[in-house]
Amino acid sequence: MRIATWNPEPLRRIAYHNAAPGGGRTELARLEITSATATGLPPTLKGLVLTADLQGRERVGHLHPGAEPPLLGEQLAHDLDRLGVTGLLPLAGEVGVVLAGDLYADPQSRKRGGLGDVAPVWTAFARSFRWVAGVLGNHDSLSRTPYASQHLLDGTTATLDGLRVGGVGGVIGHVGKPGRKSETEFLLRLIDVLEARPDLVVLHMGPDAPASGLRGSDVVRATLEEYPPTVVVCGHCHADEPIHTLANGTQVVNVDARCVVVRAAVG
Repeated sequence: MRIATWNPEPLRRIAYHNAAPGGGRTELARLEITSATATGLPPTLKGLVLTADLQGRERVGHLHPGAEPPLLGEQLAHDLDRLGVTGLLPLAGEVGVVLAGDLYADPQSRKRGGLGDVAPVWTAFARSFRWVAGVLGNHDSLSRTPYASQHLLDGTTATLDGLRVGGVGGVIGHVGKPGRKSETEFLLRLIDVLEARPDLVVLHMGPDAPASGLRGSDVVRATLEEYPPTVVVCGHCHADEPIHTLANGTQVVNVDARCVVVRAAVG
């Protein structure tokens, strides 16, 4: 698999509630859904949804007392499903979903960060889409994965429609804090994935790419560059543009606070 093109013109923008910097108040933000094409997609797949860092809540009018607004990822799943019905995107049942972590948000949209259950997002995608694969971010927990089509990865791989997908969750950091691994543990799990020769690698904390200004981990980049080129989907650090290329030809798709829908390249 290889990304061929990316179109920066949004197919759709989703307005949502987000915690303002510094906390204490809520602001409106927009999630952009853009499109890309790729070579090497299995013929049984009409597309892939790539997304991460959906740390917001749906804008809703009236809620029952004590009810929480749906997570942004739940809203995205429903909107993408509807776009498939209208013909603007492939039908959800023919599309795989890749989640690169940090899908939780404060219910009141007044505080950034935190830790919470992202099972509603995974479930919203699994109800309609062909399969869901991904990792947890450093703000995520996952209480359940009730569907056989859900594949939580952490140093492991899964072959889905002939596409070998591997992933490592969390970030390198202070061991003992949620969503953090020691550098050694993270890299050993990444090596286990890369030894399986994946078509797609899902990370929450991805590599840096100094040549194009992508922020991330230099040790993750160095490890990826020891192996044959692949495609990496990640989030955690925002980038102005999603597509970056490492020295060995590995493509990095940064989907922090964005959604990219990938379809097969024509010709």
